[in-house]
Amino acid sequence: MVDLSDANVPRILLRTINCKQNAVRAVRFNVDGNYCLSCGADKSVKLWNPYKGTLLKTYTGTGWEVLDAQGSSDNSMILVGGMDKQLTVFDVESGKIIRRWRGHNGSFYYMLIH
Repeated sequence: MVDLSDANVPRILLRTINCKQNAVRAVRFNVDGNYCLSCGADKSVKLWNPYKGTLLKTYTGTGWEVLDAQGSSDNSMILVGGMDKQLTVFDVESGKIIRRWRGHNGSFYYMLIH
């Protein structure tokens, strides 16, 4: 097991991206590592090409801060959860909301798609 908080673990900063989302709550790469999602306190999720620093799309429509997002294995959908106590599924290409589940008792801090 590698402890990433250990000061002796080598780190290389490849790029810094100004997401303009106030606080960034999470950054998640897609399954093949070509894209990443940033989750913001501004209630948005942004899709990036992290190697070029290019913003590809912004997904909005959540009710509160986004704490986590996860892409599907085929890269067609994004599952988003946060402080609004609901799960929202976005279509990656169109940016439209496909489905929303409401009624959870608390915030979604972490999620995983199998």
